[in-house]
Amino acid sequence: MRAEDHLPPDTIATLRIDLLDSDPLIWREVEVPVAMTLKQLHAVVQAAMEWEDAHLWSLPSAESASAAAGPPS
Repeated sequence: MRAEDHLPPDTIATLRIDLLDSDPLIWREVEVPVAMTLKQLHAVVQAAMEWEDAHLWSLPSAESASAAAGPPS
């Protein structure tokens, strides 16, 4: 999705959260509104993983996610 693409604020996104380097894989799937702020998303992740806000976390920027995906085909 590009920044210039606009979705209605009541649109719901399904996100899969994977805990890296876990064996067996630990993951959760959550549904959130696309209009949610990163602070609100952080709270959702904390609740979904049953954490108490004591873990390190990061969310990649759009630039780093694009770089990781490689050049457009």
